[in-house]
Amino acid sequence: FSLDVSSNSIEEGHALVKWKASLKVHSRSLLHSWFLSSVNVTKISPCAWSGIHCNHAGRVVGINLTSMSLNGTLLEFPFSSFPHLAYLVLYNNELFYIILPQITNKLSGQIPSEIGLLTHLTVLHISRNQLNGSIPQEVGQLTFLNHLILDLIFLIFWMVQSLVLLAIWPT
Repeated sequence: FSLDVSSNSIEEGHALVKWKASLKVHSRSLLHSWFLSSVNVTKISPCAWSGIHCNHAGRVVGINLTSMSLNGTLLEFPFSSFPHLAYLVLYNNELFYIILPQITNKLSGQIPSEIGLLTHLTVLHISRNQLNGSIPQEVGQLTFLNHLILDLIFLIFWMVQSLVLLAIWPT
């Protein structure tokens, strides 16, 4: 299977291969379709790769890596290479210190402001983690975001923190 692809698609492919290389060795075999041919890179499309979903123009709009036994992080994942990304599903993996946690990863920390780079994001599901801090202002700029799913404890913490700020805000 081969497709003539644009330079944008090639950039997305390189970004995916780079992230794959940062994962633990045992998880790479589950992503065996993720490779770029040095012979003719313009004939390789990430749209044909396992877990990758593209729009009609050949741009990556979705990544679904559910139960792929991935072990590693998204720290090297270049989100800015995917301006059309609408969903990222990482359910049931062993990812840590990840930028967009998905349930069963048991992550802690704050939601980073870089989430605002995912301008086509439609669903942000970050429940069942141990997140803290405030919801970044950049989430409010995600105009395509239809669903924001948070833990009740996180939401209560955020609401209490916001109310305290309102109470001490000068008028």
